[in-house]
Amino acid sequence: MGDAAAEAAVTELLRALGDVHDTIPRCASCWNFLAVVSRARRELDGLEAPAAGVARARLDAWLAEAEGRLKTTNRCEVCVPAGPFERFLQALGRSA
Repeated sequence: MGDAAAEAAVTELLRALGDVHDTIPRCASCWNFLAVVSRARRELDGLEAPAAGVARARLDAWLAEAEGRLKTTNRCEVCVPAGPFERFLQALGRSA
């Protein structure tokens, strides 16, 4: 994967997860959202795109913000943050 493609994939992932975090409070506190954030954070470790560093810092902040909080799930039929993460993996040529 080229640097430009990785940069675009990371930027889109962070935008989409940021939209979820910032506009859907029930998602931001959901265990499923935090699990997606945690997995996305691990996937970013191998990327050197400049956006990856920004994304790692933001995802780390969300995970730190959730530390010590009771983790629950909303049991939604469709998990909103799962879609952006799956598209990110596809853009990187990885599978879920």
